[in-house]
This record gives sequence, structure tokens and C-alpha cells, in this order.
Amino acid sequence: GLIQDVVSMGVLLTKRDCFMPYGEYVGLVYHSVHPYMDQCTIDERDFILPPAIFKPTPRWSGKQVVSSMILFISKMAKSEHLINFEGANLVADDLWSAQYASAADGKREGYVADPHLQEGRVIIRDGQMLIGAMDNKQVGAQAYSLVHAMFELYGHQVAAMMLASIGRLMGKVLRSFAFTCSIADLCLKPEAEKRREQLLEEGNTSITGLDNETESITALSKASTKVNGLFPHGMLRPFPFNMLSLMTTAGSKGSKTNATQMGIHLGQQSFGGLRVHNMVTGRSLPSITAADKRGSAKAWVKGRYLTGIRPQDYYIHSIAGRDGLIDTAIKTASSGYLQRCLIKGLEGIVSRYDNTVRDSDNAIVQFQYGEDGLDPCKSSYLTKFGFMGANYKLLRAKHGELTDESVTGLEVSPHFEKSVDDYLEKTNLVKERIARKKDGDKAKKKAARDAELNVQRKNWLKRMLILRYNKAIVESGEPVGLVAAQSIGEPSTQMTLNTFHHAGATAAHVTEGIPRLRQLLMTGSVPSAIIKIPIRSTTHHPKVRQLVRQDLLSCTLSNLLAADQPIGYQSTYGPHHKLHTVTLPFSSAFMEQCGVTVADLDGPKGAIYKMVEGVLAKLYKQQNFAADSPGSVTATAAEKKGRTDGAVAHRMDASTPMEAAEEAPRDDDDTGNDAEREEADAPSSRRSAEVDAALKESAGGAPEKEGDSDDSEEDEDSDAEDSDGEGRSAKAIPASRARQLADFAEGPDGEEAEPEALAEDPTSSASDSDDNVPLVKGGNRKRKIAEVGTAAKAASPRKGTGSAPLPGQKKKSISLPPASRPHVAECTRATRTIEGDLVLAEVVFKLGNHVLCMFPNLLKERLTETPVRKVPDILSACIIKDAKDENKSVLLIAGGHLKQVMGILGDNTDIFDFTKIYSSDVHDMINTFGVESGYSIFRNDVQGVFNSHNVPVDSRHISLIADYALMSGTWKAFNRNSLVASNTSVLHKMSFETSVKFLVNAAFTGDREPLTFPSARLMVGVAPELGVGTPFNVMK
Repeated sequence: GLIQDVVSMGVLLTKRDCFMPYGEYVGLVYHSVHPYMDQCTIDERDFILPPAIFKPTPRWSGKQVVSSMILFISKMAKSEHLINFEGANLVADDLWSAQYASAADGKREGYVADPHLQEGRVIIRDGQMLIGAMDNKQVGAQAYSLVHAMFELYGHQVAAMMLASIGRLMGKVLRSFAFTCSIADLCLKPEAEKRREQLLEEGNTSITGLDNETESITALSKASTKVNGLFPHGMLRPFPFNMLSLMTTAGSKGSKTNATQMGIHLGQQSFGGLRVHNMVTGRSLPSITAADKRGSAKAWVKGRYLTGIRPQDYYIHSIAGRDGLIDTAIKTASSGYLQRCLIKGLEGIVSRYDNTVRDSDNAIVQFQYGEDGLDPCKSSYLTKFGFMGANYKLLRAKHGELTDESVTGLEVSPHFEKSVDDYLEKTNLVKERIARKKDGDKAKKKAARDAELNVQRKNWLKRMLILRYNKAIVESGEPVGLVAAQSIGEPSTQMTLNTFHHAGATAAHVTEGIPRLRQLLMTGSVPSAIIKIPIRSTTHHPKVRQLVRQDLLSCTLSNLLAADQPIGYQSTYGPHHKLHTVTLPFSSAFMEQCGVTVADLDGPKGAIYKMVEGVLAKLYKQQNFAADSPGSVTATAAEKKGRTDGAVAHRMDASTPMEAAEEAPRDDDDTGNDAEREEADAPSSRRSAEVDAALKESAGGAPEKEGDSDDSEEDEDSDAEDSDGEGRSAKAIPASRARQLADFAEGPDGEEAEPEALAEDPTSSASDSDDNVPLVKGGNRKRKIAEVGTAAKAASPRKGTGSAPLPGQKKKSISLPPASRPHVAECTRATRTIEGDLVLAEVVFKLGNHVLCMFPNLLKERLTETPVRKVPDILSACIIKDAKDENKSVLLIAGGHLKQVMGILGDNTDIFDFTKIYSSDVHDMINTFGVESGYSIFRNDVQGVFNSHNVPVDSRHISLIADYALMSGTWKAFNRNSLVASNTSVLHKMSFETSVKFLVNAAFTGDREPLTFPSARLMVGVAPELGVGTPFNVMK
């Protein structure tokens, strides 16, 4: 097919208002067909048409140029009958109607109301182009294009002449018209620009009231779609004179996404279908406030390439671009190896003379190739009955007379025969004549003859379709396995981007693209299955949510935290230890929704008991790592004596229960997270040690003198032993570094102080230099800590965060785990208080001064991982819209298996439709419902991967792969441990991978080589049994 600028010229040439004088018209026609003028003698009157407009000046249209070219090529083919064709267009009718409406003083209704004037389709009758434009759908490498139709009717030579002539014609137009794209093509109209700003602001603030990440992504997606609707109707230059909209709409180059990013806005920057995550400070970037919930706070980019984007947006956009490049590089290698695995597994599958499909061991894979026995390359137009009927005369001239004897003994599938009969029953192949009253009996006789002629033509067309069906049957000896492997492997190399598609919910990543193909074809396993259960009605959604919260999902402590109340966190520093008092505000409403009682929290070995146990275990483990690390720094005994007491109040962001419930499932590869966290804690511990040393210096040490080097002096107490007997030395830290580390360690989640807070404390003024900030003096440090603690307490919207109970309230003690190493860390007290609709749990941790950690982060991690109710394997669940019907909904579950889920929800058949349940784990489907259900899931998922990327793959190839992978009754993947290893050919297995291993095993067991697989025969210099080399027995 044709590409790029010549396709754009096809649209400009064939638009309705393109007219030209006779000389230009004839010049274009002769330029397109001049190489064939000497090969035949065709009368000029056979392809030069009369003008489309006679008065006031004769003018010919661009469509007539294309019509003359078709007429000339048809005459060269010596065909008396001409093509009738009808096809789709990429250029939608509303683009043309908007253009002609503006040219007709806004009278758009008259144009749209007349279906014969709509330019959204191509109509050719008797070789003349009447309606439509020549875009990529007709001249590109597309199925059922005009060139494809010429191939079916006239053959490959005529189709080649047609394609070459169109290329010359459009090239001539391009040299005459020229194609250039300027900045003006990216600009919007003034009113459209105002509308853009309005829509962007509305979309940016549309999610401020949403706490659910799923709803936020959906709202931003709708807002982007609405803003992008300004293209191309709102552009300053209208279509088709706007070259940017012309080439993206006509399919010559680029897409609408490229155009909208240049002229409208970039939209949401995502990583694997998700928005950018927040840092521990509760914001995506340091320049964004933690309270900002607008779309722009998480890289919903309102800017465009035309006018530029903000530095914050550019930063995240560059990360997304780098992620795409890395993804391309990695997935390219994966797709290449996937194709190799498919070829090695399918190379021995051949179509046999009895129409069965067998492998090299002569085992039957399919009784009929592709379930209908047809070759995909020969059957593309076989079911286009309307095209066949419209070109009946041309086909009859090509095939000649067909009698019943010509199709005797030929068989067709019942389904195909029924489709043909249904079409012929409602079709009239004879043009209806307009009857006149004066004709009388003559009209009746003509009607009778027409009816008889119609029956004859229908019978001939049916015989012709039966003949074409038998000619389309796959040839014996065809290596259908290799063709299927190439048909799957080659398109997969083009699917290296957008391999993870979001299913409309953050609760689960529905794996697609190359990763899903690797699961189905190469690995044969699904780490975390996705289960979908249709919901019978949307009125059941409240009941479904209740079932999910109370029965289906695990519940952690973070799920129960009140959304509008922060976690109270207070630190008190003493000479030998530090106390962390934490107040956890649990919502009674969330507890009721999740089916959790107060006893589940504070009961013996309840959730709080487990949380404290996990915190202590993490501290002990981290301390062991820090003590063994040669680079660790611990506080000395002399430094502990110089520490002053103080209190610093902290706040931590609490995730809402729905956000915690809808977090993405963790992969199986995360089994080593504990070790990774230990490695990540080591530099954090060393950094905290520097904080400790800086605070000791500020409490009792001498301030750093001007001009002293950072590492020239050591603390005079560096040789003192700490309480653990460790003699680690801590170097003196400059005042500027001390203030930075102190702010990092003791600020509220690392956030910078607000301008009001800075104004209250003159020692924290941003205008002070390093030398005049008295942070290294003990008295000022003590006053600063006390002031910050008091300010935080005053700013807290909730009472009762301290240790003293409120009047009239009783505190209940909570059982605590014993501390095995109290000198490192222990929990001294835990109480529970009920205040309104809040259940307040106050826990006090006592840590030795030599223990270095970011305690707020550790606590938040344990709250997320401590279960109140544990449901094994099931990670998350949410309600999404059905992909096939937006009016229906589906419960999507990440993790678990079918029997487990049906055991929990199986009694609710009035809510769920279990007859249409789906699991992405083929093994689970086979074990629960049988091999046919696994086959259906395997085949539909492979087909769905390619459909989602608009990659056409014939269903016959996919059905063959599915049949071979499940022919043994179980799911076997294309790897050396499964399908390849099950083959009987030793040489075939050796030619794939681990040759020595297969050779040793074969020698040990005394295996014999049958020399039936193609690769095995090639290794010994024998021609493979494929194609004309396929063996057969002559039957008498």
C-alpha cells in the first residue's frame, strides 16, 4: 500500500470541491497510466469522461481523474464489465459536513439530511467514483481496500497496475500542490482557546472531592477526552487545509494523540496504567503541596508542546518517556524469544492429505484446520456476499458458465452453506424496472422473465461460491504450525509499548501485551490471577461492596483509619532513651463496614498486638544490621548524657480505606522485599546517626568555628563506649548540615515549614545565614523543640492525642507482646479509648538512643501490613464496567482461585452470574470447569491481546496454537520443560536449548531418534517432510 504524503494528496484530490480545466485533467490521467499506453490501443473515448460542470466553464473533478484511471486499467484487462465497490473511509463525514456547512452559510442540516451526499464512505459504480475520498483505507495496506478488491476481481497484475498508477497520480498532485505544516496548523481559534482553558480548569478540579483513585483516573480520562474534542473542529485553520489534521485523519502519518499533544494538552502521564505515586511526604514532587488534590498534582499535564509545559510536568513526562524507551528495549528481546519458542514448538505441525492437522509424531491436533479447513490467504473475500453479488457480471465473465456437474462431489461446511442461502433468499440480482400503467401484460411478462433470470443468477452465484470455497481449502503438506508461529510472533514484536492496560481500577493490573502472551504461551503460569464475575444488576452494588469488605478481602489496620483524622505522633527525648507516643484514630463506620469489632483490635493477640510485635521485630532486625555494618554510626555514652529533653509532634498522612483496599497487587517477585528494605534502611540508619551526633553537638558541644574543615576535628567523646559496648565514632557536623539533618529527621513527614510557622520562630527564618542561626546551642535547641511541639499540639484538630485521658472517659489497657531486647526497643503502654465515632488506640514505644530509624515510616508500613482479618491469596477487589456492555458491571478480583471465591460468594446467585465467571489462570479454569473452559479462555485471551492493539491475526492461527497447547488435557507452555520436552525427537530438543542435558538423558535412558521433526532431519542432512516433501500412500 501507499504511505505518507501521497495518501494526504488522495484526500485533497478527491474532495467534493476539487475541480480543474480539461488540460489539467487529461494531464493527470495520462501521467498516471502513461507506462501502459504503448502496451495497448484504447480509444480515448473509453476512459476520458465528459465534464462534471458545463456552465459557465467546463470543469472536471478530482474523482473523475480516479474514475478515468480505473476505466483505462479495466480496458487493459480486456474486461467488458466494470467494478462496483463500496468501502469505508477514515475521514469521517462530520469533517466534510462542517467544512461545507461553513461554506454554505451554516446550512448544515441540508447536507447531513441527504445520505447520497455524505462523504464518509467510498462508492464506485461501473468503474466511476461517485462518493468518498481516497485515504489510507483505500490505497494503504488495508484489508478490503480498493486495491484488494481489484485483486479479487482482476488478479494480481491488474492490482499491481492500479497501485502503481495511484502512486504516480498522487505524486504528481504532491509536486503541484506541495505539502507543508506550519505553526498556524497547531493554533486554536480564539473562542476555542477560551473553551480549552475552561475545560482544563474544570477537569483539573473535578477530582478534588474524590478519595478513590479509580474514580479520579476515570474523571481525568473523561476530561481529557472532552478537551481533545476541540481537535480538529476548533483549529484556526479548518480541515482539509490544516495539514496537521489532514495527515493524522487521512492515515498518512501520526495519530490524533500526536496532534492533541502538540495543540491541545498532554494529558495524564502514567506508568503502567497508574498515576505517579506520592513520596513519603504525601506529594508527588517537592514543589507541590501535600494538600493539593488537583489532577495537576499528579502529572495531569495541562500544557502542550506548542506553548510549553511546566518544569514539574516536564520532569515526570521525561520519566514516562524513559520508561517507554526501556520498555521498548526489554520487550523487544522478550518478543523475539517468544517467537523462537513458538517456532520450535509448532514446526512439526502439518496439514495432511486426510484434511487433518498432525504433528511429527502423527498425533492429531485438529480434525480440520482452523475448524473450517480454509487457508486464510485464500478466503478473505469468501464471505463478502454483497461484494460478490454486486460484481456478478464481472465474476461470471471471469469464471465462465458453471453447471451442477462442475460442483458435483464438492463439499462445504453447513455453516457456510446456510450463510449463502440466507443471503440469496433476501437478494435480487436483477435490476428492478419501473413499471408503467400502459405496459399491461408486457410488464407482467418482463417481471416473470426477471424472476426466472434472478433464480438462474442465484444458482450460478451459489455454485461459484461453492467452487471458491473448495479452492480455498488449505493444501496438504502446508506447514500450518510454522505459519501460525510467524503470524503470532511477528505482530508481537510491534507490541512493545502500552503492554500494561488499566482495567478502569487501581485494584488490579490486568496484564496484557507481551507479558500476557508470555504467560499464556511461554511460561504457562499466572502469578496473580484475575477473576471476573458478572453482576446481574447495578442495584446490587451496595450489597456487593458489603460482601467484598466483610467476607472477600483481607482487612489491615490502615483500612480502618479515619480518613479525616491524622495519626497523632509525639516524640520525647531523654538522656538515655526516646519515647514515641502514637495515637491511632480508627473509624467506627469503617470497622462496621469491614465487619471488625473492637475486640479484634485490642483483644488478646489482636491486631494492635500483632502491629506492636511487627514494629519491635523490625527494630531488632534493623539494629542487628546496623551493628554489623562497617559504615554504621551509633551514639556514644557521652553524647547521651548531653542530650536535652524535648517533644516534637509529627503528623502522618493516613490513606483512606478505599485507597488501601484498591492498591495494586504485589507481584511474586517481591518475595525479597524484606532484604531490600534492610539494605534501604542501612543508609537511612547512617543518616539518622548523623542527626543524632548533630543534636548532641547542639546540646552540649562547642559550635563549629569558622573556617574549620568538616572532617578535620572529631568529637572529644568519640572514644567513649555506648550502652551496647560499641565504640563507633561520630564526626563533628557543621551547623548548616546539622540544621538540614534535624529538619529532615524531625519535620512533619519531611515537609518544609509553612510561611506562618517560619514567621513565628525567628531562628527558622529563611533569610538567616548558616553562621547566625543558633541551632547548635543547647538552650535554643531545647526552646525550639518545645515551641514546635506546642505549635503542633495547638494545630491538632483532635483532642486526646496525649497520654492523659479526657474527662469522663475510661482507658482500657491492651495486651502487649514481651520485649526480648528492651535496651533496643519495647512497648511500655497501650490503651484504647472510644471518643464519638472514633476508637482511639494510644501506643507508647520506648527506644534506646542508639537505635536509629525513621519511626513514622516504619509505623506506617506496619499499619499497612498488619492484618485484622486475613483472607489468603486474595489481594484486592473492585467493581468495574463490563468491557462489552457499559450498562453492565463486573466484580474484578485480584488473586485467589475459583473454588475459594465461589465458596465465599457462591450463595449469592441472585447477585452474581456464575455461569459467565472468568479467571486469567487457565489451570484454575481447567481444574474447576474442564479443559473446554480452559481452551476458551486461552483462545479468547490471545485474540484479545492482539485486538486491543489493533493487530489483525486470523483466528485459525490462534485456534491451532490453543489446540496444540491443550491437546493433552492440561495446559502446556512452549518451553523446554513442557511441550518441547514432551517430544520424542532427541535432536529436536537438543536444537532448542540445554543440548548437553537432553543428550545425556537420552543416552542414559537409551532413547531412539525417529527423525520425523524438521529440525532433526536438517541436522542429519535429510529434507524435512513439509510441502511437496510430505509423504503419502497411493491408494488403489
